[in-house]
Amino acid sequence: YMLQVDQGLNLQVPLPGGRKVGFNGGLYNRMVASLTHFMQLPGLKQLSDDDVWLKRKAPNTLVLHGRAGNCIGDMASYDYFTLGGPYSVRGYSPGELGACRRFVEAAAELRVPLKNVSEKLPGTVYAFAEMGADLGSSRSLAGSP
Repeated sequence: YMLQVDQGLNLQVPLPGGRKVGFNGGLYNRMVASLTHFMQLPGLKQLSDDDVWLKRKAPNTLVLHGRAGNCIGDMASYDYFTLGGPYSVRGYSPGELGACRRFVEAAAELRVPLKNVSEKLPGTVYAFAEMGADLGSSRSLAGSP
């Protein structure tokens, strides 16, 4: 079992959040939780320590990733979560899929180093599938983002 540094649960709850100026302003806060798990592809020959450290081969890897976020309170439109972009749903520009107060994202990525197939092939082949949903929270936002 290979342990990755960026593997595991990452919960972010920024404090104290925000406060509007004035007597009738409200409080708000954003929370994000993400979970990433790296694993060697099951059913294929597992690499030994010698393969990894001496022959410099990388394992065929499956990466599973999930992320969810929620906003509490009254917040400005520039603080909304955006769907799309390199750190959200890849293949879209940042915010291209919309803005929202709540979201879920799921991703699966396959990484196959070509050196595992033949010593003469450099590089790695990547394939991924991702989805994101606003859980209906974008309909209530000002400006229909």
